[in-house]
Amino acid sequence: HDLARIWKNYYHGSFQANDVELNKLGIHREGNVFIPKSSYGIILEKKLQPLFESIYKEKKELATYELVWEIGKRLEREKKKEESIIYWAWKNKTYVFVPGITDGAFGFQLWFFWQNKHKDFNINVLKDEQKLSELLWKKIRTGALILGGGISKHHTIWWNQFKDGLDYAVYITTALEYDGSLSGAKPKEAISWEQINKKARTANVICDATIALPLMVASLKERKVI
Repeated sequence: HDLARIWKNYYHGSFQANDVELNKLGIHREGNVFIPKSSYGIILEKKLQPLFESIYKEKKELATYELVWEIGKRLEREKKKEESIIYWAWKNKTYVFVPGITDGAFGFQLWFFWQNKHKDFNINVLKDEQKLSELLWKKIRTGALILGGGISKHHTIWWNQFKDGLDYAVYITTALEYDGSLSGAKPKEAISWEQINKKARTANVICDATIALPLMVASLKERKVI
């Protein structure tokens, strides 16, 4: 979605929309966001295939963070590049690890490129693990701001068990712990796995991240922390 939104528009919709009617109109719904088909899979294929070809000519094997940087570098001429997290990740050389790289439209486009006469193009996720290991052992203290849950949350806390756990952790989620899901698990559960240090400073914020995070950032900026 980060890439699709710099090339095409998404629209404010409604959770109560008639999904059958939306389907007839060629519109996907993600919560209360409407995404025309032309703004997602179609535009991603149009833009990503030549972009992958450009990367392929230079490198045949990349970790996911390297792929993110290569894509970010190629967004330099895009008018809306500054709205892209991927662009700023490349610009600031910030590592972005994508453990679920093959999921969704982006992953499909990777496969589509690979199977179309590019079988030597390899996304090496084990290079990600090596880099995570190197980064982890360089840090004396680590912290995590986790929005939502799922595989990205687990990957973050998992690696920190090898250094006696995170020293700071803030979870922002609307999920509850009672169904046993990782997304709803509170920080204290991770202490039992040694993924968060028992002396760590933690907070579990039950809130929509699109509400809580801007308020947190605004507060930090007001206090000139960032």
